[in-house]
Amino acid sequence: MTTTITGRNQITIPAALVERMGLTPGTRIAWEPGEVADEFICRVVPDPAVLAVKLRGAGRQSLKSGTTGDSRSGRGGHSSPRSLTSSSSQPR
Repeated sequence: MTTTITGRNQITIPAALVERMGLTPGTRIAWEPGEVADEFICRVVPDPAVLAVKLRGAGRQSLKSGTTGDSRSGRGGHSSPRSLTSSSSQPR
């Protein structure tokens, strides 16, 4: 398949590739130089929203049963920060 670059540096992706790759309007493509001077590599950039949906809940598998996921709990020995006011100060 051959395409031509227009005067505005645009190309048309052949319909067979669009169908095969499942491309839709708004799909982002990354372009990189290839190993030799007259080649380049293009890759479909995944949509961040689609990645987020795929990753949703993925960390749950690594949680032990019974944990709340609160990273502040169970730090033994750490107390809350001390107040900056002295308990020996008297009201004026």
